[in-house]
Amino acid sequence: LISGLLNYYAAASSPYSVEITVCDDGTPNECDSDTLTWTITNVLTIDPYVVANTGGAGGGDDLLTEVDLPDFDPVTNEVDIGVGTGTVSLHGLSIEPISGVLYAADGDRLGTLNVDSGVFTAVGGTFGSGDGDQGTVTFDDVRGLTFQPLTGRLFALHHQPGDRDLLFVVDTATGLAVPNLFAGSRDYVELRSSAPLEATDIALDPSSWQIYGTFTDGVGNFELRRINRWNGATNVVGALTPEIRGLSFDSTGQMWGTDGGAMYEINKSTAAATNPRTLDNGSDYQAVALGIPPFFPPSVEGTIFEDVAGDAVPTGEFVGDFLNPGLAGATGRMYLDDGAVTGEPDAGDTLWSS
Repeated sequence: LISGLLNYYAAASSPYSVEITVCDDGTPNECDSDTLTWTITNVLTIDPYVVANTGGAGGGDDLLTEVDLPDFDPVTNEVDIGVGTGTVSLHGLSIEPISGVLYAADGDRLGTLNVDSGVFTAVGGTFGSGDGDQGTVTFDDVRGLTFQPLTGRLFALHHQPGDRDLLFVVDTATGLAVPNLFAGSRDYVELRSSAPLEATDIALDPSSWQIYGTFTDGVGNFELRRINRWNGATNVVGALTPEIRGLSFDSTGQMWGTDGGAMYEINKSTAAATNPRTLDNGSDYQAVALGIPPFFPPSVEGTIFEDVAGDAVPTGEFVGDFLNPGLAGATGRMYLDDGAVTGEPDAGDTLWSS
């Protein structure tokens, strides 16, 4: 038996001519070979995974299920994966774009969920701690996860009781918070808003790299916000009705969300939640993940925008709001700095790409 994990990029050069040789106890003259043509095709994950905080077994109450989005019938639209994850506090879910591995956060630790058995397996120990504007914080209550396909970074949302929630990045190999990633050698940034609202989940739009988050004041009011992932600034998209707690995007850029017992299509421009699919294999659904494709390099990330106010995007504004709208159809040109003076743009630089 031959097994392993295929890289997403393998499909680009498919098909492959493969020769397999098998030897008896390694004896050179007791071997047999065969050849085959191996065709690899990328198939995006369409059906989302969701986690219910009740309904599971195996040492915990969490239950992993899969949802058939075109099916609105609660009798048939949801399938249990195993009998339980073995955990009690799963909230964050995100699918790694290249490998397809389903990652989850169980309070203070990162892990993977087996998509055949539903069982949670921890990656390393705990998330650890980090330094920033709130001093040293132990990341022990992670509520959301989302991958950035261009860089492979896994962003995590930590709930900080009585203060602003925090955004940090996780090393998927060790499960630890990545240090010194933000400005000023900070290990995390605060999610800044008009009040220290509690954030319930985060999700990154694969069509724009914009992170969104769901926020609540704790007394039943929920809203969708855009998040600047480098400084934690947020601005409001709109009020969320019902109380959306889990958030994810599909490969088309469509936003999806879950409340306690349903899954909704969410308009990322207005926060309107429509077309609910009732979920009832468990209850208290607080996490959802759909697969998004990896971004093929070489590439650069950013948005060309108009600084309407001419104030260089101060605190309280950020790219994409009405004062700094993105410009469609603009052309960016990248030059190789090989002109007369290194480090200065000049007419001698070579046009690399546009």
